[in-house]
This record gives sequence, C-alpha cells and structure tokens, in this order.
Amino acid sequence: MTLYEAIFVRKSIRSYDAEPVDQQVIDELVDFLSDLNAPFPDIDWDFDTLSYDEITQIMDGPPKLLAPNWLVLRSKKDKGCLQNCGYLGQMAVLWLTARGYGTCWQGGLEVSHDFEGVLPYIVSIGFGKSSEPFRSGPEDFQRKTLSAIAIGDTKGPLRPLMEAARLAPSSMGMQPIRLYTIANRIHVYRKKPLLPMPQLNYNQCLDAGVCAAHLQVAGEALGYKVLMEKLEPAPEYKKNMLYQMSARCIKQED
Repeated sequence: MTLYEAIFVRKSIRSYDAEPVDQQVIDELVDFLSDLNAPFPDIDWDFDTLSYDEITQIMDGPPKLLAPNWLVLRSKKDKGCLQNCGYLGQMAVLWLTARGYGTCWQGGLEVSHDFEGVLPYIVSIGFGKSSEPFRSGPEDFQRKTLSAIAIGDTKGPLRPLMEAARLAPSSMGMQPIRLYTIANRIHVYRKKPLLPMPQLNYNQCLDAGVCAAHLQVAGEALGYKVLMEKLEPAPEYKKNMLYQMSARCIKQED
C-alpha cells in the first residue's frame, strides 16, 4: 500500500495487541521521519519512539490507549510549530497505515516530567498491531462534502488533492479546515472557534498540519511537486477564517 492509498483506508484504531512493533520497522519509521521537511522548516522539531512503559514515565498518568508503541513529537514553541507537528505526525500515520499498523492520535495527554534536554512536548500518537480492520474505502468515511469545506476552483485539476484533504482526521471530528483554491494554489484555513478555548485552538492548529500532509501525499502521487508556503499578506477569505498555509502545486512533466 502506498501513502496515498493509505489516505482512503486509514482509521483511528483503539485496540491493540500487546506485542511491540519490530525494531526494524521502528528504525525504518525513524529514517522516514528524519527525511521529512516540515511546512515551516525554520522551527526546530524532534521526535521519540517510546514503548508504553516509557511514555507512562513522562505522563501525569498512564495513557488510556493501550498501544504498545508511541511516537512523541516535540518542537520549539513558535508560530507554526503545531501545524508542523500535525503534518509530521500524519505523515507517520500514513506510513504506518501503509504497512498495516494501527494508529491513534492522542491530543489530550499531559506531560509532567519529560526527559532532560529535549524540546517541548507537542503531541503523541499510539501505534501497533491490531485486529481492528481499516476502512474499506472512501465510502466508509463520515465527512462533510467537498462543497461544504472548499471554495474557488473546486472542479479543476486539483480536486483530487482537495478530496484527499477532506478525508483528513480532525480533533473530535469537527472538521474545522477550509480550502480555497485559486489557480495552482490550495490555501488552507481553519474556522475561528466560537469559544475561546486554548486546547481547541491548539488541536485545530494540529488539524491544519494533518490536512497539509494529505495535500502533500496526494499531490506527489498525482504528479505534482507540492510546496508548502505562508503567504504575506494572507489571501482574503471570510472574516471568521484563520489562514494557516498554502500548497503550491506544480505539475511535473512525464
């Protein structure tokens, strides 16, 4: 299975075998993540792959998700760091899904005593072997229609990329991400939350990065070079929309 194919079958898995993932797979995941470029490349980021026992040591309490392996994403706290970690984490999710491993984002965990000398904790993802099946295809997703989340040139050649972004997971399934397509750019926004809840804003910034990962993977699979960029000034959209980034899609010659 390719990363692009994984978009259409991925599912949040909540039951896992106790057996840890083979070390060779962990090493390959580390190599994959280490080669990635984040949307905001000037922000330092890092990650760890931990066992359940190891992640329990840094948390306020043991995670309720009994996944045998964990990906912990860390970053310097700067504007764009959450979007970076959402992107990097979802790329890891698609990589693991393509190899048959279950994954589940864990956005509400609290780290009380992280390892010494590491960057600040951002978010974690549990993963491992599971008997829970993936989705069989796009028809199994409960998502808003593309017309509900996208405007602009939604029927042009970039429509398949937007459809892939539509299937991206989001915190509590709220789907706050909106897309505005003009020419060869897909502008990514998120809806401004109605309530001033810091955790909600935090999670929805991660959601924007997750969406960007789907745009990147779909674009590359369909013959585009996809460049993530932050435009100044931000492209105008509705007043209650917060601009996150843009995906510039350059069609590659065969």
